[in-house]
Amino acid sequence: MTIEPLRDRILIGVGGIAVSAGAYLPWLKTNPKLPLDAEIPTIYIPGMNVGFEAFDFALLGLIGLVLVFRGSSRKRLQSVVTLLTGVGTVLFCGLYLSGSLTGFTATFVPAFGWCLTVLGGVSLTVAGVLQHFRGGAPDLKERTE
Repeated sequence: MTIEPLRDRILIGVGGIAVSAGAYLPWLKTNPKLPLDAEIPTIYIPGMNVGFEAFDFALLGLIGLVLVFRGSSRKRLQSVVTLLTGVGTVLFCGLYLSGSLTGFTATFVPAFGWCLTVLGGVSLTVAGVLQHFRGGAPDLKERTE
């Protein structure tokens, strides 16, 4: 049985927790830099409220998929699933802000939940890349045994 490096476990744990918490928190808020006389439309965009909404379950499903494959003995498969989940999470967050009213300088800007989800996706991507380029090789301790 191989033991994962502590760094990989920390990156995957931080990534999973960040994406899970970020999926629950609001993703959008009104831009605080808008002028006082700016007209803010009274619309609802999914992700404005706290709680799980439509796309949040997809993100949680991806985290569940990573956790399921953590028990696999195939290190390459673990690294690919972790890498694809991280990249997919970051891409989804980027696409989420592609609307006409959402963005970094638009009427609605990213809130803490969006930022936390991006951080989790980046953490999972880094963990997947590190695992993949290490080739799933066991630690030095295990090579000498």
